[in-house]
Amino acid sequence: MFVFEQQQSGSEFKMLSEAIRSTFMGSWRRTEVSVPPPLSHLCVGLKRGGSDGFSGLSVNPAVGRGADALAPLGVRIMLSEFPALWGVEH
Repeated sequence: MFVFEQQQSGSEFKMLSEAIRSTFMGSWRRTEVSVPPPLSHLCVGLKRGGSDGFSGLSVNPAVGRGADALAPLGVRIMLSEFPALWGVEH
């Protein structure tokens, strides 16, 4: 398992570059599983697309609808920026 902290890396670009490098340079072996893992193991990160206070909700409603459909199945949904939480209090 790899853990990367942006604060330790200095920049988002540097952190992501190191994460990609570590992922592909690691020794991975694909194995067959008899039972697929549950959806509760899935975590989906959402990034808002605009600069105003409502952009997290209004830029792409399909993303919100998709998140609303996945959440009851146990999928964890993460919004990447605090301003994207405006209006999702319910």
